[in-house]
Amino acid sequence: MNFIIKILASIKHKIIFLRFGRIYRPDTVFAASIFQKFMQLVHKKEFNIRKNFIKLHQDKNLIIDDNGYEILSFDKCLSEKSLNSLSNLKAKYNSINWMDIIETQKKPFLCTVPIGLDSDLKTIVEDLAPVVANYIGSWPVFLNGKFWFSPNTKNFEGRSQNWHMDAEDVKQLKILIPVDEITQDHGPMKLIPANITNKIYYNLKKKKKTKFRNEKHQDELINSVLENMNLNSNIIKSMIIKKDQIALIDTCRCYHYGSRKALNPRKIIALHFTSAFSIETPIFRRNIKFLENENIKKDLLYCFQDNNYLTAFENSKNLSRWQIKIL
Repeated sequence: MNFIIKILASIKHKIIFLRFGRIYRPDTVFAASIFQKFMQLVHKKEFNIRKNFIKLHQDKNLIIDDNGYEILSFDKCLSEKSLNSLSNLKAKYNSINWMDIIETQKKPFLCTVPIGLDSDLKTIVEDLAPVVANYIGSWPVFLNGKFWFSPNTKNFEGRSQNWHMDAEDVKQLKILIPVDEITQDHGPMKLIPANITNKIYYNLKKKKKTKFRNEKHQDELINSVLENMNLNSNIIKSMIIKKDQIALIDTCRCYHYGSRKALNPRKIIALHFTSAFSIETPIFRRNIKFLENENIKKDLLYCFQDNNYLTAFENSKNLSRWQIKIL
């Protein structure tokens, strides 16, 4: 009986997520590139509209492509209105009882609370969107905003506290805004710049030490590859973020690991942007209306808020065991 239930659950899962590339695309650099080109071709009209918006914001080219990350001061990317909105979000963050939240989390080393898409969050997102667009090459999609709390009391092997890349896209940005200053004592994220990460990845592939970007690797393996490449640990960057700075990190192109055991907890507001052609967005039934109005940029920015892989996953929890439903 359990065997039959597992088969039915597997079938249901595949049908539910039929619209998303996650079930088709292997998590390799090559496969990610091919999938994105396929999506851009299938949705050529949308891609052209999104690409043309970059011309309006050429002054926002603030991230060095070889690095795949940048730490920017507020005055480079946030307006006065956004700073006021950020103060409001920090107040919400500080009102959360994280000790209660920890008890409910699947990742005890990274506790998260979703941020509602209110006017404060939208103000910040819309200030940052041009910077993201210039980096990824088209007008982006804002997937979600979350409050992050890392207790930093213990390390967990084989999880995101080990070296890995993320799988969502060819390029994406996770934007980290500190609630309190992030120092070495707060367990900062560590990363390797994108151009060096690419060399490490193909070195590991050649030696058959890895197959996918999201595989977790211990420090010893990464350090040995760096040594073989005549590179030292100085190329590993700590995301030290002052209170008037934000970090923009391409976690799909940079090997990184999250907050590890440290003296103090880490408190962050995290915003997640991808292209509109990632495995998080639907291949078909995208439900986008290309209305020629002044709000088209905002519409395209938020169009997959309720139509992405994560929301499909959450909705699938409400289906009965025997139900097969195409979302």
